[in-house]
Amino acid sequence: MAGQQRGNARVKLAERTQMQWRPLALHQLIDEDHSARLVWAYVEQPDLSELYGQIRAVEGATGHPAIDPRILVAL
Repeated sequence: MAGQQRGNARVKLAERTQMQWRPLALHQLIDEDHSARLVWAYVEQPDLSELYGQIRAVEGATGHPAIDPRILVAL
């Protein structure tokens, strides 16, 4: 549209303060007896199908995926 002012482009910037890149799994960052493992073991038990059923982002359709309800319950 000619004559209309446009805002600045939104872009993802490079992370310049990153110290190093190491391929590892998140579970390798905490000890085997860390309390976070107890929380996750608890969150894996209940049936959260009702929460999953409310998620509008579905496979085969466009859109950004939702955060896993188990992560939110753990928080």
